This record gives sequence, C-alpha cells and structure tokens, in this order.
Amino acid sequence: MFESADSERSARHSADQPIVLDARRLLCPMPVIRTQERVATLPVGSVVEVLCTDRGALQDIPAWCRVHGHAYLGAERNGFEIRLRLRVTAGADALSRAASPAGPSRSGYRQE
Repeated sequence: MFESADSERSARHSADQPIVLDARRLLCPMPVIRTQERVATLPVGSVVEVLCTDRGALQDIPAWCRVHGHAYLGAERNGFEIRLRLRVTAGADALSRAASPAGPSRSGYRQE
C-alpha cells in the first residue's frame, strides 16, 4: 500500500526535490540497507536525502556510494540528526542489473 504511493511520489520528484528516506533510530547496518533498497527503485539523477541518527552512517553511506558508483553530495548534522545526500547515477548497481537477464532478486543478489 505505501510502496505504490512512494513509487508514484518518487516518479514526480526532480533533482531540486530530494526523496527523503527516514532512517532515524535505526542502527548499523540498517541505514545503508534502507538506502540501497530505496536507490534500487529510483531513476538515474534522483537525489536522496537520508535522515538518520546513527553516526556510523557518516562513513558507511559515502563508502557505499563509492562502491556502487553513486555521487555522495555531503552531510549536515543538527544535534543528533544527520542528513546525508546522494545522487543516483548509472553506477555499478545499474550496470550489474542491466547485465542480469533475470534482474536482481529482492535481496539484491541473483538467484541461480
């Protein structure tokens, strides 16, 4: 129910309107996992703003962006809340999805 509403909203977002992912009160590795799941549903060029309270995300999400070829745009801290921004690119994730005839499974790994 919420999935389709989120999908419709994200289709209408532009680079000027980031897609906000609320990962507050989640501990490592959940902010990165939620980011990966959300990014997998978005078109290239989308900007994602991850809200979280786990300080480890300050290292984890930029590292995840480097590994998967997405553009890390920076972070802001306001008290306990952290806002990290990234831009979805046609990085390693997109290339591996395109190469897979069956596409990714729900876990992100192909099932043989």
